Amino acid sequence: MSEEMKEVVDDCKNQLVFIPAETKYFNGEITEKKYYFIHDSRKISCFDYFQSEYSGKALTIKNKQSGVLAKDHRVRGVKKFVVDASSSEGLDFLFVNNVIWIDPVVSELLVEKVKKHKLLVRFEPIG
Repeated sequence: MSEEMKEVVDDCKNQLVFIPAETKYFNGEITEKKYYFIHDSRKISCFDYFQSEYSGKALTIKNKQSGVLAKDHRVRGVKKFVVDASSSEGLDFLFVNNVIWIDPVVSELLVEKVKKHKLLVRFEPIG
């Protein structure tokens, strides 16, 4: 993550740890800009099983409602991703638990701040 993006994310609610990255060009010269790795020590259980669309939804909901959904169950084949905002802990940048989805989820507030700072970051709406 660029230093400019880090500053925007730092201005929002998150639980990230930023680790400085040593970045170099192909020729070995150090880049002018600073970059960071991000680490998030935990994923948030805020996937909306009922409003989202995904593979095996009927069986997943049946098992969830009857209390037999395995703790390590991961939702697959997501076509429509909906976040249960009441379970997101108010975070503006997070990773979601119990779903196979590698990208972070960000709030509209964070998207607006990125746009305001004119950073070249592409966002895809979910849900």
